[in-house]
Amino acid sequence: MTALRAGDVVTGYFTGSVEDKARPAIVVSSVVYHAHRADVVVCFLTTQVAGANAPTDYARADWKPAGL
Repeated sequence: MTALRAGDVVTGYFTGSVEDKARPAIVVSSVVYHAHRADVVVCFLTTQVAGANAPTDYARADWKPAGL
């Protein structure tokens, strides 16, 4: 299995998705976190930015080079 690193873009089927299809997410957990835990922390990605107005929302400027 390949080790995941912060900034990696992954796809998967996540509980709570409206549609049953693979969704993109970005790994936000660190190497130190992964050394002590068997899980990974991700943030979901969306193109629906109209509702992204919470203080915790982040607009990724380099989405094309990231393969999104």
